[in-house]
Amino acid sequence: MRKISEINIHCSATGTEFNKRTIEYQVREINSWHKNNGWQGIGYHYIIGRKGELRKGRGVASNGAFEPKVNRKAIGICLIGGFGGSENQKFEDNFTKEQDRVLRKLIKDLKEEYPRIKKISGHNEYSAKACPCFDVTRWYKNKQPKKVIQEAPIISGAVGGTGIVVVETLNQATTALEPISNISETIRYIFVGLVLLSVFITIYTKLKKC
Repeated sequence: MRKISEINIHCSATGTEFNKRTIEYQVREINSWHKNNGWQGIGYHYIIGRKGELRKGRGVASNGAFEPKVNRKAIGICLIGGFGGSENQKFEDNFTKEQDRVLRKLIKDLKEEYPRIKKISGHNEYSAKACPCFDVTRWYKNKQPKKVIQEAPIISGAVGGTGIVVVETLNQATTALEPISNISETIRYIFVGLVLLSVFITIYTKLKKC
């Protein structure tokens, strides 16, 4: 088994008509293109369709055929789409939310299966090509920033220290949501709002007992 230490992301650079075809058709076509290059079939190890369909290419145990500098040590993943894209664009400019979700899940699973993997890269980091039409490092590391919450004043008496509890509870709620990369800002705010409401109800109840 080869020593896998990297995941290298690519795109098919295909337009609307190709992107509308079934994932099975797309995989067959890419396989045909790569054979025409003189390769032993499809060069990528995984392909992710526009609707989030995940398909295997060549076996992970085999060297890839996507970038000479990393073929021996990397797992190659190809996203369907990216025609006419540039390396300065964002992921969502060329790809779908379903592809984002599946790609992140696949990376997570592969890192668990192959602990040597330390780097997630894009083809454009090793070549003058725009592929995969976004900055992979920035995309992968992108997380929603933590909300800055001012520490509330400590209320004396029976509910002393409750202000700090409010802040800590909100920070914990926000942090818990960070790994959920596809959750919308609206849902995040609703979630934090409900936590805040619950805390204030608790405070009010304690104050009534004083």
